[in-house]
Amino acid sequence: MSEQPIHSPDPVSAALALCPDEALAPLSGADQEAAALAAIVLIEQLKARLDALAVSAWRGLYAGYAREAAERLVPLVEAARAGAAVRGSLPGPAALRAQAAAAVRGGVVAEVMAATGLPEGECWRRLRLATAEPARSEGLIAMLAAGEADLARVARLCDEISELDAEEAGEVALRVVAPCRDGSVASHALVGRRLRRALAQHRADDPAAAAKHAERAKRARRTSAELFDDGTGVVRIVGEAARVCSVMSRIDALARGLRAGGGYSEVTLDQLRSDVAFELLMRGDGRVVSDRPESGPTPVGDGASIGAPGQRFGAAPPAHVDVIVTLATLLGCDDEPGELPGFGFVSASHVRQIAHAAGSVWRRLVVDDRTGALIEVSTHRYRPTEAMRTHVAARDRVCRGPGCQVSPIGADLDHDVPWPAGESSAANLSVKHRRHHQLKTFGLWSTRQDPETASVTWTTLAGRSYVTEPHDYLDGRHAGAWAAHAVSTRHTDDPADDPPPF
Repeated sequence: MSEQPIHSPDPVSAALALCPDEALAPLSGADQEAAALAAIVLIEQLKARLDALAVSAWRGLYAGYAREAAERLVPLVEAARAGAAVRGSLPGPAALRAQAAAAVRGGVVAEVMAATGLPEGECWRRLRLATAEPARSEGLIAMLAAGEADLARVARLCDEISELDAEEAGEVALRVVAPCRDGSVASHALVGRRLRRALAQHRADDPAAAAKHAERAKRARRTSAELFDDGTGVVRIVGEAARVCSVMSRIDALARGLRAGGGYSEVTLDQLRSDVAFELLMRGDGRVVSDRPESGPTPVGDGASIGAPGQRFGAAPPAHVDVIVTLATLLGCDDEPGELPGFGFVSASHVRQIAHAAGSVWRRLVVDDRTGALIEVSTHRYRPTEAMRTHVAARDRVCRGPGCQVSPIGADLDHDVPWPAGESSAANLSVKHRRHHQLKTFGLWSTRQDPETASVTWTTLAGRSYVTEPHDYLDGRHAGAWAAHAVSTRHTDDPADDPPPF
């Protein structure tokens, strides 16, 4: 892990130097509109110059993490080479170095996120800019320091020219952000057009580079989901263009086939495509299976939904949804919203619809009416070790890292005091997703759990301390809401199936 050069002038002195008297001249003697615009321009320039100083600080933080990780990595690599068992089964030296490099970058991002509240994606963009090769980033950072470009534009450009070699990237970046012929600032749309043209020309001139770019994009395929406050949501699937076209073509063909078969005249084609897509993902393999009586009316309107009895696709692995809701809401005594862990909140009516769906399984979660923390989770369906995992996951609900909201699904159950010195009990276990787990594994951050309250105290490499608490199931509601219930609905007749990770 090579260290970036650090140029760190005194931030206070540098900030004062950013506002000389002549910079304020356009504001004096001008009419209101001109003075207001001049003030906006000046403030944006000052922000850009301060952001250039922040880039230098990012480099310094990264260098400190890299130095500390390198020191801590030496004994681990030696142990791995010797085949010794340190902290359990260790990977090989090369894998350890890769994990340490990831922990360093993740640690810098986590450190800044915890201290500032900046979004994760923004932190990663700034780190990539700060640690990019000088030939790639120096020109952009110089424009930032001169107040000629803002941080968002500079960081985005640094990312988008990543497929170019460093020298060419630096040249392209400066060319696409160059002012217009009249000296005015290039608009966001114009910069984007210039960049797309430059990248297209690069790929045309270098087929190997184009293939490499396509392969990198293919490796970045992923899925994500988002819920809206109107009871709907969106699923995004990123994949190869040919497969995307095939998927949309199949969905459209199935929807049109159902429409041609009759019975869906009051459902729009767009609605039918949506229903078909969800049925394919949740239950089907594309084969339409009829479960309606041989005779009887054909459902229309709301009842004609693909998900309603009468038209279903063939069997597929069960879907699984968890909902957290108070007993009062479940029984219809109040209308507090429920929460879908990892996704967001849904209305009380939607919660009750899920809870009373066929195949739903209810699990009791008893919580402290003073703190909202979990006291007990029913465990009669699990072996003791699974019961402990279930209890800790339900107690924490998210990764216990500072400010982290990653779901326990796919996260690690980590010993705060490493085993075997620390026992495998709820008082020494907490949910940590991989980045926070690695920060602790490499000794860059440390944790300590209070056995009485289950609060976890984190100490970061920069010396900051953060305390994270168990999930508050009452979420600030009245103390009388003494119990919460988790409702699981698995679209299957076998409620004992384990939920798939997603």
